[in-house]
Amino acid sequence: MAIAKKGDKWVTQGLVLQVLGFSACEENTNYIGFTASKKVGNAVFRNKAKRRLRSLAREILPAYADSGYKLVFIARSTAVHMDYKELYKNMHWALRKTKVIKS
Repeated sequence: MAIAKKGDKWVTQGLVLQVLGFSACEENTNYIGFTASKKVGNAVFRNKAKRRLRSLAREILPAYADSGYKLVFIARSTAVHMDYKELYKNMHWALRKTKVIKS
């Protein structure tokens, strides 16, 4: 709830990213959540969209992202059928715009 109210938000074709910075006790920590509403489709499509976002996050975040953020990735209905490379670009773009990735 706090992320939705106080955090930054960036919308792309395949996903919505909500970000909130925090001061964590541990360094090198990001809290990450994934969600998909019923607008995405039935349970099969929602789970597929979340799996794709999780896979991309595992690929992008350790390599590029700074620590100290709470991130929520919200799948949009196009995330299920989008090309993986295009979804990768969407996530990378959103992370750059919300300043999670500095470069």
